Amino acid sequence: MKRTRIIANDFFKKCGIISLPISKNKINEIVKTNGWELRYYSTSKIIISSLGLLEYSNTHNGFTYTIDDKIIIFIRDELDYLEKINIICHEIGHIVLGHTSYNGILGKDKNKYYENILEKEADIFSLEFQAPLAMLSAQNYDTAEKIFNAGILNKELSEIQYRELLEYKDRLKKENSIFKYRLALTGISMILVICIFLIYKQEYTELSKETVIKSTTQNYIKETLIETITESVTEIPATEPEAAKADEPAISQKKNKVKITKSGKKYHLPDCHYVVSKTNTIELEIEEALKKGYEPCSVCCQQ
Repeated sequence: MKRTRIIANDFFKKCGIISLPISKNKINEIVKTNGWELRYYSTSKIIISSLGLLEYSNTHNGFTYTIDDKIIIFIRDELDYLEKINIICHEIGHIVLGHTSYNGILGKDKNKYYENILEKEADIFSLEFQAPLAMLSAQNYDTAEKIFNAGILNKELSEIQYRELLEYKDRLKKENSIFKYRLALTGISMILVICIFLIYKQEYTELSKETVIKSTTQNYIKETLIETITESVTEIPATEPEAAKADEPAISQKKNKVKITKSGKKYHLPDCHYVVSKTNTIELEIEEALKKGYEPCSVCCQQ
């Protein structure tokens, strides 16, 4: 029946009701605004008789009849004030909940079991519309006596709605506890995510630094090795007359000039193919190169 209470609350808000109890004038205004009609038995005997419902009216305090697009709420005159309000709200429940009709009477059905369900829904709608649980709780109607003394419901219905109010408050407590629990879990989850992110960020930063250092070191070692290997590897010289190869070192020795590189450990003749195309070489006397620890190139120099 939760759906019925929700519909009743929505209709309550739609009617613009801001305080309890709901007055009879407000009920009349709601009926008129929605295009319905409210009639009392005493002034409607001819209509009720023409509909063949005179006997039915004698055994019921009120009913709603639909004909074409017209909706008429009939109610007994002799009822006390609060009972009239309750019966009208009950019939409004049949209308708002869209209940089916039988012989033109809303909430009636050939199947008595189904008809009882419709009547129960209309009762719940009436109670929730006259005394919404949320408003009772907000305005501290915390006893059945307070509800009755405020003129909201009669004594019997005040007891019924008060029991519903206690269950409503228990549900709220449970829902609040669950909400707080979920909120705490969400907070803990967010903290864990942030911690994991910070740890990952720190590890990533350290890894990036290590990668940069490692890469730089590897590049330096690679360049040094290439330079050293290039200068120290003995290659097969181009085919030339043996006499010419013997003369070239001799001529260079006479000139007494050799070239060295900043990173190499050997000195070379100026026309050695290891240094001839390089621009970062240093030219010096062969004696000076020997003093500095440089050794002759095994390709262009002869001992």
